[in-house]
Amino acid sequence: MTRAAERHARQLSLVEIGSEGLARLGAGEVYVGGESFVAEIEARYLAGAGVGSLVVADATAQRAALAVDPAVRVAIDASRKPPERPLPFEVGDAHAREVARGAYAALVAMRTLLAGGAR
Repeated sequence: MTRAAERHARQLSLVEIGSEGLARLGAGEVYVGGESFVAEIEARYLAGAGVGSLVVADATAQRAALAVDPAVRVAIDASRKPPERPLPFEVGDAHAREVARGAYAALVAMRTLLAGGAR
């Protein structure tokens, strides 16, 4: 079994995701804005979660997503601006704060897709 299949097999066992949720993630598209480390983290998490299509602002985020899952569809469009999502908690270290912002943005996007919405 491949790493991606193992990762998605675990998602199938989660009540919050299951087969229906995994199908929603796979059919979903998420815009990952910005040209920063935050965007790279968000793109990596979304690709790893099985989101089927990403629209990113630059080639760096594109490469980050494809490094995790070469099957994810990734288009580049720097013309859109992502919504600003302040963290609901404090992170003192600047680098850790960027990682947390990317992870949080990915979590919000996944929850939106799982609820049947678009992002």
